[in-house]
Amino acid sequence: MRLSMTGGCAVLENNIRRGTFGEIEIPTPVGKIRGLIEFLDGRGKRGHSELGFRFVGLEDSDHERLGKALQKFG
Repeated sequence: MRLSMTGGCAVLENNIRRGTFGEIEIPTPVGKIRGLIEFLDGRGKRGHSELGFRFVGLEDSDHERLGKALQKFG
């Protein structure tokens, strides 16, 4: 998984169409980050899809944890 303050990229086994909304929970050493995401374009590779996503909704506490996790490990 790749991650930034605005979104990231995840490897999924199922194909998901661009524009699909979903919830994500990302475990990090500084705590779980939960948010609402929108899937972007992806590329398939060996039966798996690497899908880009953007955050469309994060609670303030999750946004802070995301910043701390990226600062510590990014």
